[in-house]
Amino acid sequence: MQNLLKVENLKKKYANTMVLKKVNLNINKGSIIAVTGENGSGKSTLLKLIAGINTPTDGKIVNLTNSLKLGFVPDKFPEDTKFNIYEYMYFLGSINGLSKKYIESKLNELLRKFNLEEHSTKRIETFSKGMMQKINIMQGILNNPDILVLDEPLSGLDYHAQREIKNIIKSLHKSGVSMIFTSHEKEFIEEISTRIINIDKGVISFEKKIEDKDASNVKIVFFMKPSLLRDELINRSQIKSVENKNELCSIVVRYEQSDEILKSILNNGGSVSEVIRINEGVYHFV
Repeated sequence: MQNLLKVENLKKKYANTMVLKKVNLNINKGSIIAVTGENGSGKSTLLKLIAGINTPTDGKIVNLTNSLKLGFVPDKFPEDTKFNIYEYMYFLGSINGLSKKYIESKLNELLRKFNLEEHSTKRIETFSKGMMQKINIMQGILNNPDILVLDEPLSGLDYHAQREIKNIIKSLHKSGVSMIFTSHEKEFIEEISTRIINIDKGVISFEKKIEDKDASNVKIVFFMKPSLLRDELINRSQIKSVENKNELCSIVVRYEQSDEILKSILNNGGSVSEVIRINEGVYHFV
């Protein structure tokens, strides 16, 4: 597998605090690397260094292809921006040396892909958080990056917005974009990652390559009246865990029992939204 970028002995110090200490990492073509760890462990610092937003105190980041392009999706979007989508993208694109003709062509493509065509001339400050995150990702891929760096892409989003952003990220990966991201969303990490690294006190404390995406558990997300959920499902021995908020429910079951449970949900008036195979035990180290 082609190696796109190499991080060598990377260090970053703020004032008297060494946030990163000799971090080594390779990003290969086609990989999706999840960076986990507690708040303050150095996750976001690592991503900003890789994206070129900040400079390291020591060590280096080596591009291993002649024309490597990176995109960055920060954890926060400037919610009070007065721009509309066109103005915002033209502003950012011009800063990055993209031509007006290219920006217009690419932006029209992205507006269609992200279902935002009818909102293109509206002021961004009026948008929902989910729509703002779409724009945040759009600016990150405006230059057709080889590697997309995403800092907490699902943070602060409701269930429906998270689902949309997940699907966008999966689609980008299928199109050939490699990724490195941070997240506290356990299921999201298990679902899409090819590799997981955990950072603790500025060093990589754990690394796991996920070669087999098959899983022994299934998470089923569905809508059902709470009374039916309790009577029909919660007391079944096959159910490993249950979460519900109003009529939105999620359960975890063994893979081999998932068909039976799905039939029971549908037969009792439930509406299934998502079925996710989970890599059992992948996330135990966080």
